[in-house]
Amino acid sequence: MSDPSGTGGTGAEPRPRPQYGEYAPPGWVSPVTGEEPSSATDEAPAARQQQPVQQAPAPQQGSYDWGTPKPVRASGRFRTGDLVASVLLLGIGLAFVLSAFSAAATDIGPQLLAAYRSLGFDTDGVAFDFGNSWAIIAGVGTGLWLGAAVWTVRRLRARKLAFWVPLAAGALFFIVQFVILAAVVAASPGVMEMFSTPPSS
Repeated sequence: MSDPSGTGGTGAEPRPRPQYGEYAPPGWVSPVTGEEPSSATDEAPAARQQQPVQQAPAPQQGSYDWGTPKPVRASGRFRTGDLVASVLLLGIGLAFVLSAFSAAATDIGPQLLAAYRSLGFDTDGVAFDFGNSWAIIAGVGTGLWLGAAVWTVRRLRARKLAFWVPLAAGALFFIVQFVILAAVVAASPGVMEMFSTPPSS
């Protein structure tokens, strides 16, 4: 026969009868009081939630972290048009540098006077003394071209845009050439009188 007291057998302490839902399952609400019963089973999850989360120890300095993925550096796309434009601009720049060496080897003063004379200017008493001006221009142009060539090759190997490097070097070369030649022409005797007189038709 079953024990009506709920002790589960003879000789054991009798189990008290449940009063007001003290053995109710978690989440059960009393229809009388409207409050959840406070029991040890309810307090355990709340206690676990209140415990601070322990973070994993940070890796020591000098140790390799095998679990952290390292960022991958994306390589640039090879541009055929940039390569063609860079080589073409370097070739044009080399041609201008060689022409500066040619001008340094010859006296272009008479040729320049002949050009002004054909435009109707009076070139009597005018003499252009370029001296070492073209040699300086050729030297500056050589340095600019070599620097632009090295930088262009490096940028092409790194898959970066490179056509603007020889373009910028060529612009700087023309600026240097213009400044030097303008200074020589302005310092030549009779030049100011020649330009102040209107050319004859």
